[in-house]
Order: sequence, then structure tokens, then C-alpha cells
Amino acid sequence: MLITGGGAFNEYLIERIKHHTPNEILLPEENTINFKEALIFAFLGVLRWRWEINCLQSVTGARQDNVGGAIYFI
Repeated sequence: MLITGGGAFNEYLIERIKHHTPNEILLPEENTINFKEALIFAFLGVLRWRWEINCLQSVTGARQDNVGGAIYFI
């Protein structure tokens, strides 16, 4: 199992995944993990900018799908 994104730095999360799966856990190099994290947040930002749903009820447990985040101009 390939784990990327910010969760890959969460040692407790990785430990629990290893405990509950017989699969081999693979963590790529740090630059790859950070690159994916940046891409995901950039995509969420684009969705926010376009007022498109970027927070799913089925994933977060929110009452409904919504447009999360805020944009500030300084």
C-alpha cells in the first residue's frame, strides 16, 4: 500500500494501518509526499474559488456537502 500526502508523516496513523493490514506499507521520499499534499490543497483551493463543493458529507461527517475554506485579500 502506497501512502502519500500529509498523513504519511503521522506515525500513529501509519502504525495503526500496519496493525490492521497484511499489506506492505510503502512511504515514498519526503518530496513526493509533500508534492502530493500541495497538489491536493491547490485543487481544494480552486474548487473553493469556483464555489464548487470541496467538502463531502460522506467523508467528513458534515450534515451536507459544502464549499469549505475562505479567501482573504490583503
